[in-house]
Amino acid sequence: MRQSLLHQICLVVLFGASTVQAQNRILVVHSYHEGYSWTDSIQTGINRAINNQHYDVKVIYMDTKRRTDEHWKIQSGRNAMQVVAQFKPDVVIASDDNAQLYFASELSTRQDSPRIVFCGINGATSDYGYPNKNATGMVSRSHTTKTLKLAQALAPSIRRVTFLSDDSLTSTRAYTDYRKEKFPVEVDGFYQISNFSQWKAMVFRANLTSDAILVTLYHTVKWTSQDDQSMPPEEVMKWTMQNSKVPVLGVYPFTVRDGAVMGICSSGKEHGYLAAITAMDMIKTGRSALRYPVNSSVEGKIMFNLQSARQYQIKIPDHLQQMAILINSINKASISAKAQPE
Repeated sequence: MRQSLLHQICLVVLFGASTVQAQNRILVVHSYHEGYSWTDSIQTGINRAINNQHYDVKVIYMDTKRRTDEHWKIQSGRNAMQVVAQFKPDVVIASDDNAQLYFASELSTRQDSPRIVFCGINGATSDYGYPNKNATGMVSRSHTTKTLKLAQALAPSIRRVTFLSDDSLTSTRAYTDYRKEKFPVEVDGFYQISNFSQWKAMVFRANLTSDAILVTLYHTVKWTSQDDQSMPPEEVMKWTMQNSKVPVLGVYPFTVRDGAVMGICSSGKEHGYLAAITAMDMIKTGRSALRYPVNSSVEGKIMFNLQSARQYQIKIPDHLQQMAILINSINKASISAKAQPE
């Protein structure tokens, strides 16, 4: 009887030890900072997929949206490499372009690289040497053409549009894709702006040359070109909405929340959820990254900012309000009962 009990105790101890040794580790490396709504939505999608399953998850933020100097980007990539060496993840989820350029693309070429699932990237996968035997994932493709068609349907006077963005890697990659698209409007130009004075000048110019402004990103705009830190992005959009005589459009949820009239917006939650599902399947099956095809985002959520629509006298039909996410720019709250936030 005592021998049987001792045997059972030994089995429990051995099984418990093997479970600890075999604990599955996922490292999440975000290009930007906690509190940036796009990054937060990706992390929400990851959390939703993992949902308290037995994975050891570590999350780090490279913070390259607020800090944009090259030295910091390189150092933040090295910091992520050190975490890989210490944490020894089975799979790395790397979100957005800077995490690829300064970290994951190099990691994927190493002989001992863990499998990598990228998400949220705007550039061509070939820019980072993807896909390869260690890396696969999901690219972000904004619903720009659909947004412009919707804007024209609601405001037929929109025939010429200025594209306005910050001078970031993500914007550069996005504009490379935009130049290949055939838009339903005439494009005044694709402008990338580094400081606030230049941004103001471009908005004033667009008031004279265009019927609308499509703002992509504005998160690395600085007060002056000498600054290392980016200014609060909400300040950029607040000034833009106060001084733009023509409607402002967007293709990201945060742009509509910050004041843009409308947009068909990509979902960060979709990116995070699918990346985490892929990472967990890799761990469960032991498959290499090459077994998983590269996908692109498909979900687009119609969003309207009601106060901004009134500002530009754009009427939103009831049937569109019923299927959209509606934002009140005073309290930034979703007020549509039939829609879920991005």
